[in-house]
Amino acid sequence: MKTAMVVLSLFLFLSTQTQAWSIKADFERGVLGQKAEGPDAFHGAKKLTVFDDTHVLSGSRSAKATITEGSDGWREWGGRWTFPSALHEGDELWYRVWVWIEPNWGWNLGSKGTRIHTVSSTGANEGYLDILLYNHQFRVASEVSPALFNQNNGEAQYLPPIPLGQWHCVESYIKFHSVPGQAVERVWRDGVLVFEDMDTNTLRKPTSFSEFVFLFGYFDEAAAPHTQSLWIDNVALTNEQPDNRDAHGNPFIGPGPAGVNGRPGTPAGVNVNTQEP
Repeated sequence: MKTAMVVLSLFLFLSTQTQAWSIKADFERGVLGQKAEGPDAFHGAKKLTVFDDTHVLSGSRSAKATITEGSDGWREWGGRWTFPSALHEGDELWYRVWVWIEPNWGWNLGSKGTRIHTVSSTGANEGYLDILLYNHQFRVASEVSPALFNQNNGEAQYLPPIPLGQWHCVESYIKFHSVPGQAVERVWRDGVLVFEDMDTNTLRKPTSFSEFVFLFGYFDEAAAPHTQSLWIDNVALTNEQPDNRDAHGNPFIGPGPAGVNGRPGTPAGVNVNTQEP
């Protein structure tokens, strides 16, 4: 009887543990001009986000995301990745994106960038952990703990500008936790740590969780000033701690090893799952 109880307890313990998974999107297997969806692309892409080869970080393809003049972008650019298993309190996420923004990009106020969704135990929306794009800069924001993240306090919120017409890498890390001091958020640009917050909760409640991420979305508070595009390549997401370390010893995916013509390329430190969830 004791043996059976031990086995049952071990089974219940293991069944509650989040399984390790990774997602890679290098957009190599798509047909040019078609919507950028598939096992190595978005799980769900908007209608003007397509496989393209105009600007490529490595390999032969990337994803081109276009927003038309006067549009808020919601149905046109970007897409989502759904996690193979949800991330709960105590879990971690690394989310790496390479992006090339055309030189004549018009901002108005700004737009959504990477968006990590959170929900209650019943699946009710509890907001996003965001990296927004504002006038060539990153802005870290949160709907989960808005009182802290949305203070307009300059240095703690606005990060280094994004040069246009070049490939640049943006990576974020989230330690999911409802208790300030137990949660962590970090942001890197081109492998350099540019933001760290270890004082703000990243979940509203201990029973909250995260189940998917967006890339891009609404053009904040104003429509696009003209039709414009950007390109995305070598996206990587994982809940398994990568092997790479930044200059401070923090684990991260990192920009990756040299790719085509000496440019940074493929993901490093991630075991890739190419199956759709």
